[in-house]
Amino acid sequence: MKSKRSILFLALLLCALLPLDAQSFLEGFFLRDYRTGYRFNPALQNPVDFLSVGDFSKQARTNVGERAKYYPVGGSVVTALHSSVPAETFLANLQPDNYKLSAVQYNLFSYGMARGAAYHTFEAGVHGNYSASVPIEVFEILKKGTARSPYDLSDAGLAGQLYAELAYGYSRDLDGIVTVGFRSKLLLGLNAASYQVTKLDLTMDETEYTTDIEARFDLTNRSKNLIPDEEGFLNPFRTEKNKTGLPSGVGLALDFGVVICPNPYLTLSASMLNLGGILWHYGNAAESSGTASFTGLKEATFADFSLDGVKKLAKDVADEYVAALRLRKSAAMNRWGSLPVQWNAAAKYTMPFWDTLSVGAVASYTHYGAMPYWDARGAFGLHPFGVFEWVDFTANAGWDTFGPVYGWALGLRLSNFRLSVGRENSIGPRIPDGDKLDPHASLSTFGLTYDLF
Repeated sequence: MKSKRSILFLALLLCALLPLDAQSFLEGFFLRDYRTGYRFNPALQNPVDFLSVGDFSKQARTNVGERAKYYPVGGSVVTALHSSVPAETFLANLQPDNYKLSAVQYNLFSYGMARGAAYHTFEAGVHGNYSASVPIEVFEILKKGTARSPYDLSDAGLAGQLYAELAYGYSRDLDGIVTVGFRSKLLLGLNAASYQVTKLDLTMDETEYTTDIEARFDLTNRSKNLIPDEEGFLNPFRTEKNKTGLPSGVGLALDFGVVICPNPYLTLSASMLNLGGILWHYGNAAESSGTASFTGLKEATFADFSLDGVKKLAKDVADEYVAALRLRKSAAMNRWGSLPVQWNAAAKYTMPFWDTLSVGAVASYTHYGAMPYWDARGAFGLHPFGVFEWVDFTANAGWDTFGPVYGWALGLRLSNFRLSVGRENSIGPRIPDGDKLDPHASLSTFGLTYDLF
């Protein structure tokens, strides 16, 4: 059925394009020589000056777990769209709004400077975050087709932003027990785009879709202008060159933190990160309102999902969908975009009788619009001595918004160099042959620092 295939492609497109601002590295709090722990709490200090080049982290998160996508049937595994999977079973594993978030963070350089009770940090980097939200009705169409019509597809959306960050941090040990700190971040918007649907009623039969839509499309790219067609509607795929060299937005964000050490063995930490955002200038802002009809892909089959077939499929769907959007240029060009605000809390206790072992807990809560996320874990740190004193290891396990989650990190010391790698994963279901499926959340980090003094 061509209607199902068109909607299927659009749903896959929404969920695949989303590679949040990166969550701070929870494991770093339990690594003894982790130099950039101020990203988790700006009050965390280092005893030495250091320099870091090329830190990298990548994060992905979704509330659509693999259990909603794959089902064991007769000793094998099928996808949710297989005819043997009842629609009610599939839809029961979804949320009213199904989303995916991704972020990539690359720090060009980080520099820390210890001066008595004060510690200064300087950092420059590039951040990218992307999100998509798909209402459950989209997946209902895949399983039920025209059995129920119309469908309410409101609140669907895509958003992404890329920005540069220049940060200065300062922390001070007040009395040997309490340390306070902050970081100020100058944000330069490089590019952003969003498409947010506030109303979309879809009526469909075997031959035609009819939409009643209200939506807004924003694109910040100053180097290109969207070209209206003969009727005055904008097409996101028809552009012309424009002025270049200017940022697309400017903003400010602040981090605050406090660290309390009531005795030599106990460390308590609390912080708030990313309070602020960017004022974006959307050089191409458009609004869509009204009704339109389009026919979808009449001849598409699953054989079309070859490399060339997917390209053609994408073009056909995009052309018809863009035609249905009916975008008109908007006079409202400036929009404020907040960063995901994150609250962190942690406690670490180093064993008095064996200081190579520390235990504790770490928790975080991230507010990302309609997609809040919390995470709480127990953790330990192992700091060997003697011939293995150059190794530092930590691991944790707990629960997040969607289920069990775990993480680990390894620190290696060689002369003045400090290398850290880490990984966080959720605990997903297993298919019959024992291989684990992709998790609903992950975070990978890599960092290399050099102690200057």
